[in-house]
Amino acid sequence: MNKIALIYCRESSEDKEVGDSVSTSIDNQKKYGMEEANKDGYSKAISFIDVNVESTNPIRKGFNQMIQFIKENFNNEIKVYIKDYTRLGRGMTFFHLRDKLTSSGIRRQNIFFYLEPHQNKINNPQDNAKDWNKMSQQERNGLINYWKKESINWK
Repeated sequence: MNKIALIYCRESSEDKEVGDSVSTSIDNQKKYGMEEANKDGYSKAISFIDVNVESTNPIRKGFNQMIQFIKENFNNEIKVYIKDYTRLGRGMTFFHLRDKLTSSGIRRQNIFFYLEPHQNKINNPQDNAKDWNKMSQQERNGLINYWKKESINWK
């Protein structure tokens, strides 16, 4: 059994427009992902990248390539590194892609969201409120029901 580290990176067109290169550039996501993988004893990692893909779009070439890789290498110990939950998706897209990832055969504890301490946007309630306010009532109800069903204790 081989230990394989995967790094998933996503940059939206908005990230490029705003010039948020410190926290969201592909190079920085790969760099920080590799640093975290090294801490866990991985000396190499394979990166899967999506560029100009919005956080609410579940159709992603790089992500689907990563899913295929996981399915083809299910006999190995695989850990996935993702900068933060926003790189995977926002709103229901996050849960859809996270579930797609876990149904490919990878366990939840092998999906690692790392955050640079000075770039911790995950705790920004204003950022989360914007996403909540953009959701339809049906999406909100689906999210609430999902949380109740799963009793999520998820970082």
